[in-house]
Amino acid sequence: MAISGNKTRDITIRLHIAGQSDPVDVLAKAGSKLSEAIWLSGKIPPISLCGGLGRCGRCRMRFMNWAPAPTAADREFFSAADLEEGWRLSCCHKATGPDASINIELPPQPEFFHNLHLDPAATGSRSAFLGIDLGTTSIQWQAVTGSGAVAACGSMPNPQGAVGADLVARIAHALTQDGLAQLSSLVWDGIKAILTTLAQAGFAVTSTCVAANSAMTEIFLRKDVSGLASSPWSLSYEGGEIIRRDAARFVFPPLFSPFIGGDISAGILALLHARTPRPFLLADLGTNAELAIVDENLRLFMASVPLGPALEGIGPLCGQPASENVITAFTSDPKGLKTRGCGTDTAAGISATGYISLLALLLRMGIMDRHGHFCDNARLPMATAIAANLGAMGDMPVLNLPLGMRLTANDVEILLKVKAAFATALRMLMQTSGLGPARLARVCIAGALGEHTASADLATLGFIPPVLAARTRPCGNTSLAGATLLAHLPQKMRILLKMRASATILQLANDPQFLNTYLSAMTWDWNAS
Repeated sequence: MAISGNKTRDITIRLHIAGQSDPVDVLAKAGSKLSEAIWLSGKIPPISLCGGLGRCGRCRMRFMNWAPAPTAADREFFSAADLEEGWRLSCCHKATGPDASINIELPPQPEFFHNLHLDPAATGSRSAFLGIDLGTTSIQWQAVTGSGAVAACGSMPNPQGAVGADLVARIAHALTQDGLAQLSSLVWDGIKAILTTLAQAGFAVTSTCVAANSAMTEIFLRKDVSGLASSPWSLSYEGGEIIRRDAARFVFPPLFSPFIGGDISAGILALLHARTPRPFLLADLGTNAELAIVDENLRLFMASVPLGPALEGIGPLCGQPASENVITAFTSDPKGLKTRGCGTDTAAGISATGYISLLALLLRMGIMDRHGHFCDNARLPMATAIAANLGAMGDMPVLNLPLGMRLTANDVEILLKVKAAFATALRMLMQTSGLGPARLARVCIAGALGEHTASADLATLGFIPPVLAARTRPCGNTSLAGATLLAHLPQKMRILLKMRASATILQLANDPQFLNTYLSAMTWDWNAS
């Protein structure tokens, strides 16, 4: 039933978390979005959310005393029985009601840290150097001893995620002083938790380096982010310095532009330190794609282009960030498609690497053409069993996948736009640098995408020229590697500051060539663009 409740005073949200005996109280402004009130409170562990798009389903909750009318998104995720019991998506409802408090049940919540590892051989009272990769979606960290040995590492979702999966939502939230302080405090609290964990294990952190994109860096340091909110874009902070806070030393890598930040400069330093053959290309694909070419003479050419949250597992119908029980790859046999990365009976969704693997497989089999259209005239005999699962969801073509997953025409379009944007930025960067595919000695794909995606699949889909597939390597989390290096040896910042002074940075948004090149790249074929 409709509720005409409290719309002016603050609302107390009492969270009853499954598996926990004591409830958690959160104070929310009346009318605020429940997902933000709960997951921006800092009182429960952060989780990756779609930021109010109603697509991920991870912000589910149950109204215990009364429930607002379900939305269309609620009906997508919950059965009639669940809806009757009060289950809703918290991103679709606001803090309001007949009383000054709301009782809400939450499913079991994750541990604060994911993949936490402490090396027992390295424990004891000794100094350590902490590197942090502050990403839009997640925070990765590792601590090393003076010898460079990894003493501890872990990760956690970025606690700002309840605002939105993309940078635009974060910047918009940070345009007010209260919003800026809230987002900054959430990350500072996360770092304090890391430092506490290390102290309990016997490590005294001497220096911490935080590598992040420009927006995350400015928000973290409570700088003015208005220059990142609209054109002409500008930075209020350029990084490349060491600051003191709470008697601790923090290192911030240089920011090159509003859209090329300290995560990329740290990554470049890590590749140089590892003696990566030059000229090399560093490509970091996330909500943005940042690309950097370093030539034989350490000249630097850089570009950035927005990709949206699809490569973070958000946007496609079954998209999920990579985690346990999420499909990370597809293979095939005469009986049809097979999945990897999840159980044999269920799957929570499909990661970005899973989608890339799937699309490349469908393209090779002729089940999808280079324009992204599904085909029922597959050219390989074993494709027949897969093509038989082509159908429709309303008026939209859809391919039914194992474990109840689906690939829609809309999903294909979302990912094709990602490919077109990345391939366009890469093509224009190579043209500007004068370093074509034949001259690049190495292509380094950073992050989880590079580590778990086959270079052949990237070439098949036209992300990179086919000739570069053999020279493309996963290089892991270069941002984290560079941050750890700078925490240990901050004097290496001089290399990056010198490169920044002479860097060539493409302004793709203002380049009239970009749109035409992007439109021609809207196909699963590098040569078509």
